[in-house]
Amino acid sequence: MDSRTLSYQRRNERADRMYFKAHVKKCFADRRVSRYLELGLVDSSEVSTALAEGDAFDQARSTAVHHMYNVERDDRNAFREAVRFVLDHSLDARTGALATALPLALFFSAVEAFGEDGFRRLSVTLVSALILAAAGLLFARSRVVAGAVAAVGISLAVGPHYLAGLEWNPATSVFCCLVGVAAGVHLADELRRLALWQVFALPLLVALRMLHDFREEQLRREWIDGTTEDIVVPQIILSINTTLGKDHDRLLVEEDSEGLRRLHDPALTVSTRSEQRIRGTLARYDGGSIALSGPRGVGKSTLLRMFCAPPEGSGGEFAVYVSAPAEYVPRDFLIDLFQRLSEDYLTYQGHTYDDPLKKRFVARRRVARVVREVSSAALRSALALGLLALLIWSVVEDVRPAVVRFDHAHVDGWYDSVIAFAGHWWAAHRGLTQILGIILVSIIWPGTRRWRWHREPSLVVKARENLFRLQAERTVTWGANAGLPALLGGSLSLNRGASVKHVPWALPELVGQMRRFMTQVAQDEKESGRRVLIGIDEIDRIGSTEHAERFISEIKAIFGIENCFFLVSVAEDVGSTFARRVVSERSVFENAFDDVVIVDPLTLEESKNLLLRRVPGFTDAFVYLAHALSGGVPRELIRITRRLVELNEEMRATSDYPRLEDLTRALVKEGLIEVVTATRNMIAQLAPEAPWGVTFDQLRNLLTAMRTEPSVAISESAALMRRLASLDADRAAPETDSALTEADPLKAARRALMELSAFTYFSVTIIDAFADLTFNLNKAKAGGSPTDAGSYEQLAGARRELTLSPESSRETVRRFREAWSLDDQA
Repeated sequence: MDSRTLSYQRRNERADRMYFKAHVKKCFADRRVSRYLELGLVDSSEVSTALAEGDAFDQARSTAVHHMYNVERDDRNAFREAVRFVLDHSLDARTGALATALPLALFFSAVEAFGEDGFRRLSVTLVSALILAAAGLLFARSRVVAGAVAAVGISLAVGPHYLAGLEWNPATSVFCCLVGVAAGVHLADELRRLALWQVFALPLLVALRMLHDFREEQLRREWIDGTTEDIVVPQIILSINTTLGKDHDRLLVEEDSEGLRRLHDPALTVSTRSEQRIRGTLARYDGGSIALSGPRGVGKSTLLRMFCAPPEGSGGEFAVYVSAPAEYVPRDFLIDLFQRLSEDYLTYQGHTYDDPLKKRFVARRRVARVVREVSSAALRSALALGLLALLIWSVVEDVRPAVVRFDHAHVDGWYDSVIAFAGHWWAAHRGLTQILGIILVSIIWPGTRRWRWHREPSLVVKARENLFRLQAERTVTWGANAGLPALLGGSLSLNRGASVKHVPWALPELVGQMRRFMTQVAQDEKESGRRVLIGIDEIDRIGSTEHAERFISEIKAIFGIENCFFLVSVAEDVGSTFARRVVSERSVFENAFDDVVIVDPLTLEESKNLLLRRVPGFTDAFVYLAHALSGGVPRELIRITRRLVELNEEMRATSDYPRLEDLTRALVKEGLIEVVTATRNMIAQLAPEAPWGVTFDQLRNLLTAMRTEPSVAISESAALMRRLASLDADRAAPETDSALTEADPLKAARRALMELSAFTYFSVTIIDAFADLTFNLNKAKAGGSPTDAGSYEQLAGARRELTLSPESSRETVRRFREAWSLDDQA
């Protein structure tokens, strides 16, 4: 490889490195890495230099796109060298002058062709110039022959003009003859001939070089942009991780927490096992009622909105989403649901509802709208067709003479001047007027949409009638008066009036009308390959299971329509009642619902997907923490994550960047303060006369220690926490009579104390599990199945067990501590 080629390759490498480094700096704005640089955790210049000088640059240059870019760059360089060679070696003064004179001679000769006897004059000029060029070629070989040929050429150039009287331009003829002689002499030399061809090819070479410059720039951008996701961003993240070391997973560097505020944004939801189960259940039936059961905050409402409240303009299935009232009245709820069905169906079909006072007013307005739109369309069409006919006539007929001969003698005044002006304009700007006329026709023409048939579908008309009938009971009166003034002591008057009274449907009529309308809509949607989905949310707000049963028994009459699915969210105990139908007596829920889908809390992987969707950059260590503290309940998961981000901002403003251990302690202590305070107040209200002195003093000391020490410290409160976690409720609580029922205030207070102790045990374990000396992300990920005692899924399970059985939660936590040897470290 010669030195020139080696220098060229090094120059290309330096250019690629410069472009790559600039792109790396541009990628620093990526949300996945920008926060690390903004907070000063890593140096951006060190990262960009490391990538530009390391393996990342070599990986980028080994891609297929870079190979194409390199080939294009070589082609562009070849054309650039060719242009440079022509400019340096082929283009001298003599060759340049001849290359300029030849096109000028051809141009002047072509000009001669447009005069009188142009073809003959052009032929004489070109033939004589060619003969003289031949003389120039022969000059180096035989001057005698060259002189003879030149004499013939000069005679041919001059003779026709003097002998035949052919008009000529002496300057043009002389210039073309001289150029012909010079060209012949120049072409006689092989090197000069080659140089002339190269000079003539120079414009083409320059154009091709510009084309390759554009293509090279395009491929360079494609190469640079293609490295972003596959090479640059992963390598930046790797460089940041290498710089931070083990602190990478223990620093909360969120890119954007906006998703934590947009709680009901459907774009921020993720697919879960519960969603897949609902889809599978819907696929197994051709219609029916399906209950969604689960604890509060588990995501039942989110799933209902996902299925039954699609975004506007999504073009999906017909779906309606309603919430059940807390103070239920079945008939009022059915009326509200019927109204929502009718209104949403009108919107779904692209129509609107104007809420008229009387049914006949609806018909009148519809007729007026149709007449108005049809009249407008007819007028616009007539104008457009008339203008189009005029334009066609103007093209076919020669109207200019007619306009010129327009007789103005029979018109007077302004009409005469307007017609005269139009005539002159048409004569002077006929083509422009025709173009403007075509544009005007396209603007005036009303289009097919205005000529469509205005009759509304029968179901749309039915939906309007339903909304009219579902209005509150009222009487509407209208009338008209006409009269003549008093004449000769007498007068005449006419009066006319009428009234309409809305009679509400009784409950059986309401159910019947509603079922008929829903059946028709469901059948219409079935013919289009779609289904009807109706979501009824928040039945668990009604109250007890007995109240929910009565509510369901009242509204279940509308269930059971083919191709119509009712998705109803119910409380967890309702799902339990349905699930135990095999071993217990029949209930209303078994008769009302065709199936029940249990909505489970999120798994660790689902929690990770949800948090990464809402908080990009949320590292796995904090996903484990939020999942364990929330028990996988989505509402609690988002609340805890939001507080984590807030604590991170607060602590970062007053001290060094907080680590995983610091945020864990601060978050757990906040939660424990709330629970201890609430439990003290609850116990004091349940059994104020009982001797709680020692227990209350212990709880007060714990609260004082947690509130006074720094949020990230547990030096004073750790021992008090562990003492409360191991509290023996039988000794701490006053003695109770075993014959007392569970509803007895003293026993309820004792149970609250047991729940507090179990929650404290869980909180202490969270602090220990996420301490710097304990937590190992790789070990946590390799912890085996979720059922293993040392799995962090067990901590989430223990959090959920606190609401069911404090004893079960304590046992789960104890096994987790044994698996991680937390008691030995404590």
